[in-house]
Amino acid sequence: MEGDKVYNIRKKLANGNEVLLTDGHSEVLELKHINVAQKMVDVLNDNTDSGCSYRVLPVKNQTISDLYEPDYPLIHE
Repeated sequence: MEGDKVYNIRKKLANGNEVLLTDGHSEVLELKHINVAQKMVDVLNDNTDSGCSYRVLPVKNQTISDLYEPDYPLIHE
């Protein structure tokens, strides 16, 4: 992996709304390499016919514990 980042693809709809692409299993698509993400964005942008645009969104790779405040520890069962 390149550093501690993963890459999502953001789709901007013709009406201005933005969504993240999913992996086909209702999970946000996470790509480990910028070159793979950019190639996918290039293909999507070249083939769009609905006024949508796509771009790579770098995201810091986080674990579930990174999402919680230290004052509120995770409860392990």
